[in-house]
Amino acid sequence: MKQFRWMLAIWVAGLMMVGGFSSEAQADGMRYKPSKKSHLKVDVYHKFKHVIAKSKRVKGQIFFAAKGKGTYGLKGALSVRIKSLRSGNRSRDRKMWSSLRKSRQPYVYFFPKTLTWDGKAGKVKGEFKINKIKKEVEFDVTKMEGTVDGKSTLTVEVKGHLKCSDFKIKRPSLLTIKIKNKVDVQLSLVFQPKK
Repeated sequence: MKQFRWMLAIWVAGLMMVGGFSSEAQADGMRYKPSKKSHLKVDVYHKFKHVIAKSKRVKGQIFFAAKGKGTYGLKGALSVRIKSLRSGNRSRDRKMWSSLRKSRQPYVYFFPKTLTWDGKAGKVKGEFKINKIKKEVEFDVTKMEGTVDGKSTLTVEVKGHLKCSDFKIKRPSLLTIKIKNKVDVQLSLVFQPKK
């Protein structure tokens, strides 16, 4: 009987660790997934052109664990398929996908770690993974609506910028002039509770 209880305890502990979440986080946090209303927007700048590319295919799940007033520990990941990024020009999109090396890593990943929100503004820290290269980032949280209770819809908007050089992205050229190294990124996330 003692051996059975011991095996059961190990099995339950193993279940609590599924997805890399500790039993402590499972007890204190809430799991969310992005709905179809979520999207990624990327602004690319060139001397003669401003290009906007968007994707509405944001996938994944995030686990919110309260760490104090307006502070959350986050675990999980969000992903966007590179070929889902569209700017309205098919030829330009192909060049963009090629620059992002979709054949090497077909997705862009974001691994958030912490989020702070004071009711008006905040920060989110985490890692972006592009072209198989991870880079730590800190983005501004410009909007957070809803309650982290595992029942309500949660809306979070973040924005910041990435540098092509950090991910060894070969910058495309227009009229022999390359796009700017800095790219603005905005994530508009509408989370639904995941049971």
